[in-house]
Amino acid sequence: GLCGAPRPDARGEFADADAARSLARGLLRAHQLGRGPKRLVVLSWTAVYGVARGAPLLFCESFAGEPDEPELMSPVGRWAAGLREAENELRRAAEGVGAKLCLLRAAPVAGGPAASIVGDFLSARFPVRVLGYDPPFQVLHYEDLLDASETALVEPVSAVLNLSGRGAVPLSRLAALAGRFAAPLPAAVARRIGPPA
Repeated sequence: GLCGAPRPDARGEFADADAARSLARGLLRAHQLGRGPKRLVVLSWTAVYGVARGAPLLFCESFAGEPDEPELMSPVGRWAAGLREAENELRRAAEGVGAKLCLLRAAPVAGGPAASIVGDFLSARFPVRVLGYDPPFQVLHYEDLLDASETALVEPVSAVLNLSGRGAVPLSRLAALAGRFAAPLPAAVARRIGPPA
């Protein structure tokens, strides 16, 4: 499967699409040798949908093709574009070798060792948010991600499944639940002193 996190490599780029291309080549080679998989379980992230400008709590599959990206060249925007490219590469590879595909799209993970933009934000020394902007977040606990991944490996599901907790919580409330205060600052100040997350 594919497991990415919004962290660039040493060149400042994201490696999800490169990893997917390598995996796709391996799948094709295994298929040619008569040892290709019957099923492929891929872990991706709900970031493929883009950043919600308003507060939609429900997304549909068409959003993944035309995401609501306010800043395509931002680190998260580039990461999301790489995830979409990786998903498409693995989808084509599964079709090419006749394997069923189960695509798990996880919301940002809270708790546990998995990296996520929410985890990076909450563990920042000085978490800040933009004044007047308190976006809704859906998150997923690390243990729930493990349970869903295990179920996908055991059950013969062939689908795109979004994994998230119930409902959404504003960023300020999310910080408060983690025992942190996210100071609201003007956008120019937040960009200058705030953590990358």
